[in-house]
Amino acid sequence: MLRYGLFISLITIIIWATERVLSRFLLVAHHVNPIIFTCFSLFICSVVLILIAGPGKGGLQTLRQPHTWAYGALQVMMNTTDMLMLALITSTEASFLARLSIIAAILLKWVFVHGFVPNRYDWYGMPLILVGIGIVAAGLSPDIRVMALFWLVLTVLFNTLRTLIAETHPTAVQAQTIRQRCRVTGYVVMTTSFVLTVFLFVIAGVKGSVPADKGMAFLNLMPSLTELMDQRTLFAAAIMGVTLLPLAMYFYFYAAQVAKTEIFMMVASVQPFIAYGLERTLHSFGLGNVQQVTPTDLAAGAIIVSGALVMVYGRYLASTSRSE
Repeated sequence: MLRYGLFISLITIIIWATERVLSRFLLVAHHVNPIIFTCFSLFICSVVLILIAGPGKGGLQTLRQPHTWAYGALQVMMNTTDMLMLALITSTEASFLARLSIIAAILLKWVFVHGFVPNRYDWYGMPLILVGIGIVAAGLSPDIRVMALFWLVLTVLFNTLRTLIAETHPTAVQAQTIRQRCRVTGYVVMTTSFVLTVFLFVIAGVKGSVPADKGMAFLNLMPSLTELMDQRTLFAAAIMGVTLLPLAMYFYFYAAQVAKTEIFMMVASVQPFIAYGLERTLHSFGLGNVQQVTPTDLAAGAIIVSGALVMVYGRYLASTSRSE
């Protein structure tokens, strides 16, 4: 089961990395609004998943679950703090720093999940991950380091709680077939896009009523009512919503359940390297540009991945001993 969970997690991370690279290409090359792009692509994605699932049981049951609405709220909060972090640092730095979620997953499950106890390999791997994160954090400008790390901690907390909810969502756990999983995932994602849409329209209304010179920095990052209807952004979001995003969301929920949160986060440590390789490939065809990755970034990333591999190895040893 561990090998299958690792396999599904790796597929998910490859899809995620591909979706992230293509999204960045659309954002940079076509100057679409990232917030509206995220919101509308999630909505289109949910419609696609529900259409694939077809009629059946589980839709209304999913909407009645508190887990569904908690997931949607956490997604909105995670997207918000992530944007505030990316306003201060590069996405490459953010990708490496976000591996703090591996440690957060272990500690939160230790506190809240009955019977879960970190193994000794976790205690070997977590210091390595912290060293890698520390190297990246030390390279940040002193002027923005504290605020960037503050938004990082909140983003990691919201992301880890979101994945724990995906792992334990009652309706999602009961889903056995591909169509059932598509239906449950579709309704959860639709709820998320609904919550995010309401949030954006409320913020846009507030932004329109506050003078530009008196608005908070957060409001300046948010779209206006006019930007919410930008056709170029909506078209790009529709493309992503019917292609990669349904696969990404389907496998995300599936991986969280079969691999569990902490293992999924460990496998996700390789995502920055996969994304960088895809960016290099696109750039070789004259598409997009490649983010600068310094030798220090690569060294820090290698240390983080080493820590994650140590923790995965500990779970592999535990699974083989149980099977004997």
